[in-house]
Amino acid sequence: MLHSKTIAPAGNSGTLLSVLSLSVFFVGASEFMLSAMLNPLGGAFGASSAQATWLISSYALAYAIAAPLFGHLSDRMDRRRLLLAALLLFTVDGLGIAFAPTFEIAVALRIFGGLASAAIIPNAFALVAEAMPRDRHASAMGTVMLGMTAGIATGPALAGLLTHWIGWRAPFLLTSAGCLAAFVIGGMAIPSRCAP
Repeated sequence: MLHSKTIAPAGNSGTLLSVLSLSVFFVGASEFMLSAMLNPLGGAFGASSAQATWLISSYALAYAIAAPLFGHLSDRMDRRRLLLAALLLFTVDGLGIAFAPTFEIAVALRIFGGLASAAIIPNAFALVAEAMPRDRHASAMGTVMLGMTAGIATGPALAGLLTHWIGWRAPFLLTSAGCLAAFVIGGMAIPSRCAP
């Protein structure tokens, strides 16, 4: 199905880039933040540190398998709706893990989170290509990529500090709140595509 492209208004492009950067920030942070939390997570779920690494591997594996599939799917759907749905699911996932009753449920939720993040990344970059003028693609992509790199770089340190100060649930609740904020702002800032 063909879609017409909608260029974001000049005043709205900064908000669009901010919400896309924020979205991919939490994907990057979520993928790596657990490395600083393995002992507290193991203790909370009655699992060894070695078993707790499944919380990292399950997320990464689900993301790796699903990203190409969601990228293909997003070429046939409304990217805006798919990205917003993924952000909402990522919000629910963070809350679910924070209050998961068992280790097995936490692993299942991490798989669910990996699937949601796999829909966020390709859609974020595709939306940049669709919504930004062609002469700004490179700088806009760099801005969004900065969000993901910042998440990867700061996620473990931030998670470690929050776990030490507040508890192991805090990083998941922060991720959930951040994705909810991105969902709300994205609903206003991401332009829609219309079928001709």
